[in-house]
This record gives sequence, structure tokens and C-alpha cells, in this order.
Amino acid sequence: MVTFTPSQRNRFQLVVTCVLFCTIVASCKHNEPLQKPLDAAPTTAISTQIPPASREAKITAAVERAIAAAPPAGYAAIPVGTKLLGVEIFASKIRLNFTKALLLNGTGHKFEDAVKQLTNPISDIVADMANVEYQLLIEGKPLAEFL
Repeated sequence: MVTFTPSQRNRFQLVVTCVLFCTIVASCKHNEPLQKPLDAAPTTAISTQIPPASREAKITAAVERAIAAAPPAGYAAIPVGTKLLGVEIFASKIRLNFTKALLLNGTGHKFEDAVKQLTNPISDIVADMANVEYQLLIEGKPLAEFL
């Protein structure tokens, strides 16, 4: 049987502690906090949620139907030539990218009517998402650049 002096035992414990610490650090992803902030959104999807790719396809179809449809009573028409170039979903933000034709009626009341017609059909598709925010792009540039 091997016996250790107290100083040898302390050194052995220090070495074991260092090895364990290094193993834990190596297994962690770099640049990520070890503990998630309390106000952070959950990172796992609930099985009842629509997968993002499927949701994007549904949004694309709904917006394209709205572009092709006649405007509801009391609304200005969506400008002719308006096309949806893309849909991206980031957490609770939905980014819709349109052609410049969307701006043909100006940026006042008629533009607001067009945006309502384009975003209203999306509400059922994203009903399970909290605090949905829409971001409009015109040919890849933020709408604010055109206002």
C-alpha cells in the first residue's frame, strides 16, 4: 500500500482538479456563456411549432396570393409589378423582401394599405409566435432608405 504525505496528497488533488477543469473548459463551446440569462428565449423548438422552412413557404404563398388578389373594399390596390423576392424568419422577426414596384404608389396611405394587405394573411401562419415584428426590405435594402 502506498501512503502519501499531506503535501503530496494536496499536490495530487490540485493536479486532479486542474485536469477536471481543463476537461470541462475544453468541452464547452467558446464565446457562449456557461449559463443562459434568465430573460433569454428558449432555444429548443416545441414540436407543435411549424419548422422555419415550412413557415417561410407558407408565408411566401400567402403573400403571393395577396399580391394577385383584388384589394378589399376601401383599400388601395397593391402596385402592379410588386413581387416578393424572399422571406426570412429570425426568432420573432419576419423579413419580407419586395421589388421596388411596391413603392410606385408613394409611401403614404396607399402604401400603408398595400403593407396591410401583404402582412394580414401572415398572421394566422405566425399565430404561435410571440411579439411578431415585420421588417420590409426593398430589393435587399431597408425600407427606411426609401422613405
